[in-house]
Amino acid sequence: MMKTLKQLSAFSIIGLVLLFLSSCDDNSDTFTITAPNAPVLADLQITQIELDAANTGNPAIALNWSESDYGQPTAVNYAIQFSMDEAFTAPVTATSVTGRNDITLSVGEVNSAAGNAG
Repeated sequence: MMKTLKQLSAFSIIGLVLLFLSSCDDNSDTFTITAPNAPVLADLQITQIELDAANTGNPAIALNWSESDYGQPTAVNYAIQFSMDEAFTAPVTATSVTGRNDITLSVGEVNSAAGNAG
């Protein structure tokens, strides 16, 4: 009787080990993206912005752009940056948005970002 119980326990342990090993198959899908399309900022109809120190909450500039396309549904984070030079060697991020392709910056936000950029 004891020998039968030991054999039954050994077979149970071997069966459980085989069950655990066989349940670890990787059946996940491979995530691939296509070559992304870069966002393109829409042409601005202005060349200068006058910042009114008295009305810092007023809109200063409205920006919109085409969305990036990665071939998969993704939440893209866009950052609006200011810099003292065209090469953006030391950019300052004014704000960022996720899931949108437009933003309006207030006079205060533009003034702060321009001041931080130098």
